[in-house]
Amino acid sequence: MECRPSRGLPEPRITWLKDGEPLELDHSRDVRLLRAGRILRLLSADIEDSGIYSCTVENKAGRDQRRYMLSVHGSTYVFSL
Repeated sequence: MECRPSRGLPEPRITWLKDGEPLELDHSRDVRLLRAGRILRLLSADIEDSGIYSCTVENKAGRDQRRYMLSVHGSTYVFSL
């Protein structure tokens, strides 16, 4: 998911929420923020990752928000023999 802030002074602050709560980064599950918080990456998403993700970009000049709805309908299993 990508949050594209406009350039501004002072530099806009980016925050991510999941279902209205601050997003907890979990490196063990590969949930990361990239490019100074502009990209939220979830690899191997599970059903509990489903929800509404939002990013807020804010500075003295104003505020903007973008929302994403993520629906995960099952898990992927890899079997090795």
